[in-house]
Amino acid sequence: TLHGDTPMYSAHGGVSMQCCATVDNAITYFHQQVQSSTKPSPEQDRVRRFLLEAPQCLQKILALMFQLVMTGEFSSTWSISRPLIGLILHHMPCFLELKEQLVQSQIEERQGKLRTYFDDLMSGVENNLSTKNKDHFTRNLYNFAQVVRTLS
Repeated sequence: TLHGDTPMYSAHGGVSMQCCATVDNAITYFHQQVQSSTKPSPEQDRVRRFLLEAPQCLQKILALMFQLVMTGEFSSTWSISRPLIGLILHHMPCFLELKEQLVQSQIEERQGKLRTYFDDLMSGVENNLSTKNKDHFTRNLYNFAQVVRTLS
């Protein structure tokens, strides 16, 4: 369960945006360590071990961010999109499960629309954290946030 006492729920926008920047920095670092083609270093091993042993930490943040986007409780699409793409790419099975849970939570008439909105969200998104890809995802997320709120 996600609670309103987490800093991302902060009424002070600066705190929420700083949380997003911190998550973005961490997930980008993790991505760089995991994607590195050099001989694994002790640091890369620690990152891989953390991602394998404690995936629920980042998965909870992924779920929280989607909750904020879908409810409109977070005002900066750009700020939340940066860490969100990294979380999705690193936890694709979790994202797909979350997507299905959210779709199934809708009444039947809305399920197809929401599924399409999720498909559109990931349309054209590549499996990397380049600025170009992040910018593309940000545009998709902005559109997703707008249309998903029309379901309620």
